[in-house]
Amino acid sequence: MTALLHVAVDRPQRVVERASRKFLPEIQVLRAVAVMLVVIYHYWPGTLTGGYVGVDAFFVISGYLITSHLFREADRTGTVKLAAFYARRARRLLPASILVLLFVVVGTFVFLPTDLWTSTAHEVTASGFYVQNLWLASKAVTYSASNDIASPVTHYWSLSAEEQFYLVWPGLIIISCLVARKWLRGHTTWTVGFTLLAVTVGSFICSVWTTQAHPPAAYFITPTRAWEFGAGALVVLLMRRWAPNLALARLLRWLGIVGLLAAAWTFSAATPFPGYAAALPVLATAAIIVAGDTGRADPSDLVFRLRSVRWVGDVSYSLYLWHWPILIFAAQHWGHPSVARNLVLACFALAVSAISYFYVENPIRHSKFLNQSHPASIAVGAILIAACFGLASVITA
Repeated sequence: MTALLHVAVDRPQRVVERASRKFLPEIQVLRAVAVMLVVIYHYWPGTLTGGYVGVDAFFVISGYLITSHLFREADRTGTVKLAAFYARRARRLLPASILVLLFVVVGTFVFLPTDLWTSTAHEVTASGFYVQNLWLASKAVTYSASNDIASPVTHYWSLSAEEQFYLVWPGLIIISCLVARKWLRGHTTWTVGFTLLAVTVGSFICSVWTTQAHPPAAYFITPTRAWEFGAGALVVLLMRRWAPNLALARLLRWLGIVGLLAAAWTFSAATPFPGYAAALPVLATAAIIVAGDTGRADPSDLVFRLRSVRWVGDVSYSLYLWHWPILIFAAQHWGHPSVARNLVLACFALAVSAISYFYVENPIRHSKFLNQSHPASIAVGAILIAACFGLASVITA
């Protein structure tokens, strides 16, 4: 499906210069920080009791990147090709996620007791079809107790929420653009902004209420999380009209860094989440993205330009996928963990993630054949999901 859009706007010079940047180090650093917060939270839960906020940072980044891509495509071509969009998502997300699910299926036979096989098969299936968050919400699982749950795919709930976001968000933008073109004299940015703002505010209200009324479900379901993606999308719309000067950018970056780390350090299992509390890591992440490049005179830029940090950002998706099942299987095989053993496991997970990134993710994502044939990308994705479902069914046979 192709939607004809018109989203060009007159932008200040600073905004144009910012939009011309080809590489965004702040995004890579945010990815690295986000995944390390989650890994530390899982491997050493008493160290950063609020490390789960790394997932919230990922949600904001996703909302920002996807919305940026959609608007760049519309600016460049006047269209948004949904088939191409979903094909790109399939090439980017499915290879590594399905590979890890296949590993989990094999690992279930090797490491988990037979009384856990059926429940694990159900969760693998839910993860393969990106409804794991709904499955966990239906079971009233509390994420803060996830270290006690012998499921190697619990962490797939966030991928499920993200995929559900991808199903809805492009359509909202396209519909808003078409409405603006037909009835609102082409005021596209304002129309899209109003739509996204309404959805974001509505989702935030839903998040606050559900966190109080149904805490376990609130953590997982997409309606309570959509506003976090929306915050990233609203940053895109803001940056199409405005960009901070250097002094303000540096202030925003430091406020964002402090806010994100403060949430990871001070939040805990007792913090009602997401609700109001999630606003801190969400706004902190948004502030770092808005700040952009703060210049070499900013002390934080020394970290933002480190190749090692950017490299962790590159493999962050793979690391997020691999670290949890490795931890779960090790716990089942070796029993009570130790700090030293978990450090070895974390290094092992990082190495496996790098192999997955360079030899699975990148070759498929950059495949000339798949890039030239969007139906082929979607078909390959469907085959991978079906294969995962078939292997998961073997567990319950």
